[in-house]
Amino acid sequence: MDKPDFKIIEKAYLLIKGDKIYDFGEMEDLKLERKSYQIIDAQNCCVLPGFIDSHTHLFFSGTREDELEMRLNKASYYEILEKGGGIYYTHKKTKEKKDKELFEENYRKLLNVIKWGTTTIEIKSGYGIYPKEELRHLKIINQLKKKLKDKITILPTFLIHVVPQDIERKKYILLMKKTMEIIAKKKLAIFCDVFCEKGENTFNKKESIELLSYGKKLGLIPKIHANELSSSYGDYVAYKIGCISAEHLIYPEIKNLKLMKKKDVVATLLPGTSFFLRMAKKPPIDIFKKLNIKIALASDYNPGTCPIYQMPIIISLGAFLYGFNEKESLYYGTMGNAYALNLQDKIGSIEKGKEADLIILKYDKYQKIFYNFPHNPIKKVFKKGKIVFSNE
Repeated sequence: MDKPDFKIIEKAYLLIKGDKIYDFGEMEDLKLERKSYQIIDAQNCCVLPGFIDSHTHLFFSGTREDELEMRLNKASYYEILEKGGGIYYTHKKTKEKKDKELFEENYRKLLNVIKWGTTTIEIKSGYGIYPKEELRHLKIINQLKKKLKDKITILPTFLIHVVPQDIERKKYILLMKKTMEIIAKKKLAIFCDVFCEKGENTFNKKESIELLSYGKKLGLIPKIHANELSSSYGDYVAYKIGCISAEHLIYPEIKNLKLMKKKDVVATLLPGTSFFLRMAKKPPIDIFKKLNIKIALASDYNPGTCPIYQMPIIISLGAFLYGFNEKESLYYGTMGNAYALNLQDKIGSIEKGKEADLIILKYDKYQKIFYNFPHNPIKKVFKKGKIVFSNE
């Protein structure tokens, strides 16, 4: 799966040596002595690269089902936020929990993520909002990263999410810059991210450029929440800063997409959010393809706008909602996300020398992931050549 129109090898073998993919091909070409290997029989199954999820807000506490009722009664994203809901509500619920409680709650979530075939995941902060809480959350995310390093790769992101209701904007931006300095010094995050939108609580083009350029100088890799709710110029910021990815892109401008292509910015699309928010507007897929922009399909797992962490469901929504074919959806959910995390040389496809992050489906055809999309298709999960989950 090193390209969207990948080939399928029937009656195949795959050899793992150490933590890497050593060789693969048609079974009739296998010339090694079987006795020298541990044999895992995947008869009537499919072997794929492990799923990668390059955009999540997994670290939180509390649920927001009351907010769903408000939304179904036509309340907008910003109306919910202004009433103390949304991100502010999750901030409150997460702050109430002690470190140990947050660790255990989010540890359990990650075990479920692994069971659905995800072997690499990005996790954003952002529900801390205030510097002290943001640092606390990132420290716990890094504890989870260390604890689960043999089962799943976790990549922490510092997300500057919304302006608190009790701090003036300019002062808050300065506070976030100082927080980034601490994060970079202590190596608490790999990426920095900004929620770039037109609302009073989020960050405009100028502020996003200021924050991301500062983070980039400190050594953090910039990403951006771009054009989710409006034409917010986040796509232009992605070009101007040279972000590794621009994420959402429901309302991009063609001229800015052309600029993004010049900087090789990955378009990370989040169909689970489109589904949960019942968004009529879809990303301009045909334009992305025409411009040959790299595409990723990620979950946006969060408590308010996408409570779906299961990547098989997300890639199915990529097909059902965004119109990708099945091969494209699988590619964007694996190799596409590898590009969005700058890991394309290590994971994302079955190639010799890459890490043996693999999944065995319980189906004889990969198409059954989509046909049976509400059901878990995973039989086994391998992380760096070792079985970390088995459903047998």
